[in-house]
Amino acid sequence: MPRQVCQQVPNVVQVPYACTRPVQVPVGQQLKLDTVAKVDLTLVNFAEVGALPDLLTAQLVNGQVSVNAANAASSAYLYQIVGQQRSEQVISNTEKVVTYTISVKAISIQQLNALLNSTLVDTKVYLNRIEFGYNTFGAALPNVALKGHLKVLQQKNARKAYIIVDQDFTSNAIVSQGATQVMMMNSFGVNSLVSGKLHTIQLSLGLDLGALQANLINPDALKQIPAKTLQAQFQGTPISN
Repeated sequence: MPRQVCQQVPNVVQVPYACTRPVQVPVGQQLKLDTVAKVDLTLVNFAEVGALPDLLTAQLVNGQVSVNAANAASSAYLYQIVGQQRSEQVISNTEKVVTYTISVKAISIQQLNALLNSTLVDTKVYLNRIEFGYNTFGAALPNVALKGHLKVLQQKNARKAYIIVDQDFTSNAIVSQGATQVMMMNSFGVNSLVSGKLHTIQLSLGLDLGALQANLINPDALKQIPAKTLQAQFQGTPISN
């Protein structure tokens, strides 16, 4: 009867070694590359505000760029991002460049406070519109989102009046023509006021904080702006032109 022979195999020692080989990557799959970020900050209203006292810095965090302002809470300006573009370019097998172009608008806090403390001047009532200006501004009115309430009363006599308009509004209801602010009556559903009748205009105007806070770099600076609205009332018999 054949005899089984058991042979002991010596232990095999595996020695690590380095090697490289091409790897096929499926279409649509991206290799992870080292990222170099470049940020270009542009002040869109430089001609209006000039050189600014604050230093704006940008930082890339988890693939997203963030912009910060030095002395953010005590700054004399609000800094709002009004546009952002991103482009990406692979420059080698291991590296790509991501470029951010960020547009920033600087808004003077002093001007905002002056607006809220203004008195309306040069008030006029036309058949199809009302006009007014601010005593604190000429043509250099701050370009900022506003909101408010307009009430127009047609006086029947000294004690009674008809309500013609009683509506809230946003900035698009006001058109700036230099120092003159124009509010068209058709924006409020009224084609024309009544000729020869005395009208009373009651206007409440304030900042649209919701729009102002959007993409704001230094929201803590808003504490320097009081929560108030401009209140005004004036009368006039509509002018035809």
